[in-house]
Amino acid sequence: MTIQARSASIFLLLIFFLSACANTAIITYEDPFAPTEGEKITIRGFLGKPEGAGPFPAVVLQHGCGGIADREKIWAKILRSWGYVTLILDSNSPRGVLDGCGKYGVQIDARAYDAYAAKSYLSDLPIVNSDQIAILGFSQGARSVLCVANDQCMVERADDPFKVAIAFYPLCTGGLRDNNAPLLVLIGEKDDWTPAARCHHMDKRPRGIHEATFIFYPNAYHNFDIPRKNSTYRGHRLLYDPEATADAREKVKNFLSKYLDR
Repeated sequence: MTIQARSASIFLLLIFFLSACANTAIITYEDPFAPTEGEKITIRGFLGKPEGAGPFPAVVLQHGCGGIADREKIWAKILRSWGYVTLILDSNSPRGVLDGCGKYGVQIDARAYDAYAAKSYLSDLPIVNSDQIAILGFSQGARSVLCVANDQCMVERADDPFKVAIAFYPLCTGGLRDNNAPLLVLIGEKDDWTPAARCHHMDKRPRGIHEATFIFYPNAYHNFDIPRKNSTYRGHRLLYDPEATADAREKVKNFLSKYLDR
């Protein structure tokens, strides 16, 4: 290979590397769960923007216990097509967690801190409208969404809430009186991992000043919005439901449009 050819190859590899890393967000903040006070943790996220100059509203996405998968990438693409900046958080990898579905998963409080660190990161970007940031989570990530939206974690952050909170098949706990943002919960009645009955109970609790809407899909299981999903994991049924997915997408689109200015 000639020097010119080698230089060209190195240049192309550099361009490829920079392009691949261009959408990686590096987020560092003080870790309240670290054994040493003042110790910091660095998490990463995958940033995407819609067409145009902005500024745009934004959505933080929190994955399930298994980490980032096709579901988060599909939803991020859909959200960008609607005009939202997206930031998919990776809460597992920075902590050395390969499968967070067991007893060694990431604490929900820690994931709530990740969410607010991501919100702060987005708020500093010129392409983002800093007071128009939503959070959307799935399963364990949805439990974090409820934790954030109900001030069950991070009470000191109550003066800086997300604009909108959306939770797909969360483990419903707590009440709704202290909701600090409009909340949308979507879950299948046949979900045997995060039972819908708990969300029905939550739905009947006294409301606060913000809207809380629960959508129950009669024939849907856990992970109902993941295309081609048809499996059993840790004894729980996981099954794609195209009708529930289509309706959920419409519900999410309308809910975001109702509260976020574009």
